Amino acid sequence: MSRHRDNTNNNQQMKSLSNFTCSISKLLLLMLHFDICDDELTSINPPLSLYEFEYS
Repeated sequence: MSRHRDNTNNNQQMKSLSNFTCSISKLLLLMLHFDICDDELTSINPPLSLYEFEYS
């Protein structure tokens, strides 16, 4: 009986975890989207030069 209750608890935890992960990924996608928009507004050169500077 207690085992069954544990299973439902685990399922609830998994559901909340997946919701959490989903919200985080949505946030990340939003941030990425804004980053891409910013890059289009300015230019692609600054990030590239930063990258080159870091690995030169």
